[in-house]
Amino acid sequence: QARIWKTVVKPGEILLMPHGTYHQCRNTSPCLSYSRFHLDTLNLLPFLQSMIDGDAPELEHDDLIWNASSELIKRVDKVVDETQGLIKTGKTNIPRLNEDCVRSVNTLRSLRNIVREICRRVSVRNIVKGNVKSSKANDGKTTANTGEVLMSEGTLSSDVPAINVANGSTSHIGNFNSHDWDMLVDDIDLCLHEFRFRRLGKIPIFRKRRVKALQNALNSSFGDDVKNDKASVPVIAYKTELELAYLSLPKALNPKEHTSTSLGTKEMIDELEVGDKILIKFGERQTKANVLDVVADLPCAYVSFEDYPSLYDELLPYAMLRLPNAGGINSEVPPDRIKAGLVVIALLGEKREEYRGVVQYITCQKMTRIVAKFSTQCKIDRWISTDYILETASEEKKQDGMKKDGYLSTKDQWRVRAEMQWKGSEESIS
Repeated sequence: QARIWKTVVKPGEILLMPHGTYHQCRNTSPCLSYSRFHLDTLNLLPFLQSMIDGDAPELEHDDLIWNASSELIKRVDKVVDETQGLIKTGKTNIPRLNEDCVRSVNTLRSLRNIVREICRRVSVRNIVKGNVKSSKANDGKTTANTGEVLMSEGTLSSDVPAINVANGSTSHIGNFNSHDWDMLVDDIDLCLHEFRFRRLGKIPIFRKRRVKALQNALNSSFGDDVKNDKASVPVIAYKTELELAYLSLPKALNPKEHTSTSLGTKEMIDELEVGDKILIKFGERQTKANVLDVVADLPCAYVSFEDYPSLYDELLPYAMLRLPNAGGINSEVPPDRIKAGLVVIALLGEKREEYRGVVQYITCQKMTRIVAKFSTQCKIDRWISTDYILETASEEKKQDGMKKDGYLSTKDQWRVRAEMQWKGSEESIS
């Protein structure tokens, strides 16, 4: 049902197609063809959005922006040096800028805004996600043979490098940490500053921009108490009601200190029903929760949300995920496309609000939907696996009065079982 266009490309002609366009080519006669990725000022913003969405893993967006900016700086610096050379020799008849130079300067100004946006995202991300290391080789330096950047008539072009998708990568949205973007912004500002005053006998001293460094106030206040013990990744970053409630929860005990490692408790977890009360691990803390639903084999994706710390990461069923679309209409994700590194839109809450995130890993196992209330207006409603369940306590145990703070120890669980079997009761503890 798709609309199809057909054409014949003749010698000397160029066919320009938007990235991702499905197409098929057939040579009508023996010929040589050449194709390459094309970037110009018309599609800079969609290119940045593609970098954020991660919808074109075969493109090295960061390298293209870095290389294009570096090439433009060289071109503009060359004009500045030529103008300064004429002025220092006493010549006043400075030639007018050609059209190629004007386009190069305008393109560099556009790239500056894009690079500054990348800097902002890097700053926010390092606060809420920690210092994410780039998966690129050579310690984050530009890999070799990423394609030369051409600027013919104000356009940016680069050969597309080989596909480099990290299987199972836990990197966050956009590979922004592969370069020193703050340094690139300063280089662009210096270049444009010198271009602006290129006709003066002495170019004024360039003063670097002053940007107040962002800090995680909660991390500085509570220290390592708000970091993930395994990866030193910030668990919280904002003073939201949920995060303050999280800080008031007791720390999660070592799994060995819980009864969940015993055979009896594992059996009880397998027999969980709607309405049961359980003790779960929430971040690095533990809290009580009620069971809302239990599904035997539920395909889920563990999603880390953009600009949110790890406290908000969660397992989401495939039905709650959508593919981001620049047109604003997010489409459903085919199950076979969901994998680590995929950028998705998660539909959360009763209003199905949209949140951008990246899939960390996928799983298909028994999942339990729980709700944990911290106050009248603060609660979490999530799907968790059995690995997050520390202890269980059913309504039947409550009625028997055999509980301690709402939960039976493994010893008490087996004592109640023995007493019920001794009395010949057919009741069981779920």
